[in-house]
Amino acid sequence: MVQQGKPSIKLSAGSYKITGDFFWDQMPDSLTIPSDTGLFSLKIKGKDVFFPSLKKGQVWLKESDNGQNKPKSIENKFDLQVFRKVVDSVPLQLITYLKFEVSGDQREISLPHAMLQGFIPVALNSPLPARLEGDGSLLLQVRPGRWHIELRARHPQQIDELSFNVNNSDWPRTEIWSFEAQPFLRLVEIKQLKSIDPSQSNVPGEWKSLPAYLLKQGDSMVFKVIRRGDPVPEPSQLSLKRTLWLDFEGGAYTVSDTITGKMTSAWRLDVQPEIQLGQVKLNGQNQLITYSSNANKQGVEVRKGRIHLVADSRINGSISQINAVGWEQRFKHAQAELNLPPGWRLLTVSGVDNDPNSWMSQWTLLDLFLVLIAALAISRLWSVYWGVIALITLGICWHELQAPHYIWLNILAAIALIRVLPSGKFQNLLKGYRNVCWLILLVIVIPFMVSQIRIALYPQLERQWQKISPAIYNRAEPAGTMGQVLDMAESMSSAPVSKMRKLSSPAFNAAEQNKAKQKIIERIDPDANIQTGPGLPQWQWKKVQLSWNGSVDQQQQVSLWYLSPAVNLALNFLRVFLIVVLSLLMFGLLDKKIKWQFPKF
Repeated sequence: MVQQGKPSIKLSAGSYKITGDFFWDQMPDSLTIPSDTGLFSLKIKGKDVFFPSLKKGQVWLKESDNGQNKPKSIENKFDLQVFRKVVDSVPLQLITYLKFEVSGDQREISLPHAMLQGFIPVALNSPLPARLEGDGSLLLQVRPGRWHIELRARHPQQIDELSFNVNNSDWPRTEIWSFEAQPFLRLVEIKQLKSIDPSQSNVPGEWKSLPAYLLKQGDSMVFKVIRRGDPVPEPSQLSLKRTLWLDFEGGAYTVSDTITGKMTSAWRLDVQPEIQLGQVKLNGQNQLITYSSNANKQGVEVRKGRIHLVADSRINGSISQINAVGWEQRFKHAQAELNLPPGWRLLTVSGVDNDPNSWMSQWTLLDLFLVLIAALAISRLWSVYWGVIALITLGICWHELQAPHYIWLNILAAIALIRVLPSGKFQNLLKGYRNVCWLILLVIVIPFMVSQIRIALYPQLERQWQKISPAIYNRAEPAGTMGQVLDMAESMSSAPVSKMRKLSSPAFNAAEQNKAKQKIIERIDPDANIQTGPGLPQWQWKKVQLSWNGSVDQQQQVSLWYLSPAVNLALNFLRVFLIVVLSLLMFGLLDKKIKWQFPKF
């Protein structure tokens, strides 16, 4: 019969000899043999093939490859080197690396001490046909060449001494053993052995960083236990990436945390008291959120050192000061992305190492210099009161979109020169230049005021080119149809996602949908109580990047000063009013005592 596209025979327990004939018009170049074949022999036209060529599960039948022309003058030699690596884990592991060179005939050989007594084989990696016998010996079918075999084994018990209990003249007189310590399990000292420099030996390259010892037949590796466990384990190497969304009304944050790295202690991750966990996935699996036994803090249990945790949560309370990490852990690396809704503006931030995109961070020394120069010039040309008004006006308008900047300096320079120059052609030329600057100021100020009023009333028009709700999910199914059911199944089933995606195609008929729904329901445990979380926002508007250069602990706080939509509404109308007053002053419609007067052209 055919099974998985291959000819197969179904047999009951027992010993069998299976024979058969193939008829070809001409001999093929190669034949495929089962990948788990141990030993085999080959005859072509009644003649033994001494060196059959086995490559990637193919036995090659060409005379150029199969070794039918047997060399007569090559002596049968077998040169063996043995290296072992002892991994002091639980259970103790032994990796045997056999490196040998073969010449002469293809033949079967037995390596009686490939696996030490008391060990249980785990894996055998060999490019040659090989079989591990019940007594621990390794039966090989070798052919000329340089080869290496790796045998992995484990010891079922805890041992403090590992013996090289061999007395065989055919086996190498010495072996090189490498030792890989696991100090977090136990700290040991190797006794009664001579250490060697692994870089001066033929040990495998990946073992050269480990201590190596030379053992003769009959020697033993004795472990002197200094301590068990690690009372002071190395700090956990964790990295945190946060994404925060400020609520539209500014009452709280929605947070998505991604934690990756290695945990070496405290096999539990707890959040700060002000954080309400909603959903946690650890290495792709939903986790039950529980309270810690010694504190009223939410968290999850961690049972593996390497973790990839994704948590959704809410931060309630004050939005002006939050914990940098939100977890009862110290993080080696941390960064955050803050999403602000329309109408909100970040004034400044403290408690971070980078320079975030806030209103205060936009100011440069040149900006401060120009604003102060303009305010000082207005105070000298008119009065100190006008200088204070100009300072406030330019300060709150300087970094607004489409706000006038350098035109103020041009108008002030022209007015100052007109006042001190005598009547004449040069003064008339400056008056013409001033009038042109007035016109340019009108062209800039009018759209600026319109924009400020529009943004004050409709903050979402501040960035007309940007959509607040990007089309992340491109689905053909309406809400509540099979697409959403499949999305739920992806997180609660171990079935491949690619197969489920095929089910949501337009050609998916009603009968198949019902069948798929029934299978999904069968996979869901009706008694499972796993938190699903608040749901993450998908909107995007203004993004503020927050980062730290070094490690960040659970005590680090971040202070944020916001301008709310109500404050921004008042500021926008205040900008319009002040920019009108300052423009009228530039046009000469207001005098030093803040009274109306007619301009002098």
